[in-house]
Amino acid sequence: MVRPDYIPANYDRIGVVGSLRDLCKIPFGPANCILYPRSLTADFNGLALYLKERVLEQAPGINLSGHMEHISTYSPLLTGIAEKDMTPEIKEAAAVIIADRETVRKEGFNSTGLRLMWNNSVGLADTFHEDGRFFHPERGRILCAYVGKTTEGLKESDAIITPEVITPKPGSVPFHFNTGDVIRFAGDGVIARHIGQKVPAFIHRGVPDTLRLLLAAETRRP
Repeated sequence: MVRPDYIPANYDRIGVVGSLRDLCKIPFGPANCILYPRSLTADFNGLALYLKERVLEQAPGINLSGHMEHISTYSPLLTGIAEKDMTPEIKEAAAVIIADRETVRKEGFNSTGLRLMWNNSVGLADTFHEDGRFFHPERGRILCAYVGKTTEGLKESDAIITPEVITPKPGSVPFHFNTGDVIRFAGDGVIARHIGQKVPAFIHRGVPDTLRLLLAAETRRP
């Protein structure tokens, strides 16, 4: 698989795969982030605006600085789009998200959330950080940004790590993924048994934007 030119060259902490199913299965180590690069052409921005309108209709008093909801809120909206008078490109976008969600669920990621945020809402995730231990550390967490700025990563060698905060070293440059890419990354506590090493958590942050639509998935206790 060809490595995209927007990720660091000769950096073995990022593995690259050619399918979403492979992304779900490949073990961490030495990579602590697995990337499935892809280019999506459907109208995800139009879909996000449609979902935002429906959310505001259902909860008119909502805080307009941003919003986040679980996939269960959007499932009926997404599945119902096929029957509505909407553009083929918006219908295709909904179908892609539904297919992505089904794929990761079949691979054992039983908690899937669709996050819709606007007005630069990210919260504490907009500073560089490492995620804690997931319920199933070897699976980690999956993220895909369909709309808006994507996750930024930081090489461990470019980070100043203290108990309180992670900051980039002077002159270092974070790297980012492209819209539509899917990443799966490690939190704390991953042991790569096939190489007999502990895998460090992936250093990353969310980037505020005026509109973001993301899929997040992990494995939680049944």
